[in-house]
Amino acid sequence: MHRIARELARRKERLILLNGAGSFGHVPVKRYRLDEGFSRGKTNNFAETKLQLLRLQEILISILCGHGIPAVPFTPSSFMIARSGRLCRVELTPILEFLDLGLVPVFGGDLVPDLVQGWRVISADQMASWIAPRIGVSMIIYGTDVAGLYSSDPKVSDDAELIKRISYRQVRSVAGSALGSRTPDVTAGMRGKLYEAERAAARGVEVVIMNLRKPENLASILDGKQGRWTTIVPKRKRLE
Repeated sequence: MHRIARELARRKERLILLNGAGSFGHVPVKRYRLDEGFSRGKTNNFAETKLQLLRLQEILISILCGHGIPAVPFTPSSFMIARSGRLCRVELTPILEFLDLGLVPVFGGDLVPDLVQGWRVISADQMASWIAPRIGVSMIIYGTDVAGLYSSDPKVSDDAELIKRISYRQVRSVAGSALGSRTPDVTAGMRGKLYEAERAAARGVEVVIMNLRKPENLASILDGKQGRWTTIVPKRKRLE
């Protein structure tokens, strides 16, 4: 995270940073089955999990600010509403106002109010795909622990080949064979990420999937260069 912060501190773009919940969120959600929606007997577990997410956010904000990034924490459950597990309403004005002031909004995967099920897990991936087209974002970068989208699982196959460019129309067929995460994950791992990437790209946003363990690639991606990552070419842009 320190390496990522140092990399981003040198950039001048308007940025919104979204983080996955990691073990702070996925483990207790799975343990208490919070992903099944509201249950009166689970309200204490819900509150404890929200506290863990706040602790994670505090760690991330502390690191970002320590490297000179004017990061501002947002709590998704305070400005997002879902319906049956899909975002249906997001108050975007505070985000846009802070962006105009040169600040960097930071938020991530969360348990948010759900009009049908009381609460539901909403991934940072879904948040990105919902928000980006609505505020004119030029690019979403999904940071993972692999270089991008492969022809097969690179963690188990030596023959896996990196797909460097792909049309948004081709993503769903590839996503159908993508594996979920091997760690406790309630948001469908890489498969879920690809479905969200397709939604964003279908609405005109370029999407990049890259290995965030190599943060030096961030500068090249933001500069529009080609490299060892996957670019999903959005609607209205030609695949060259």
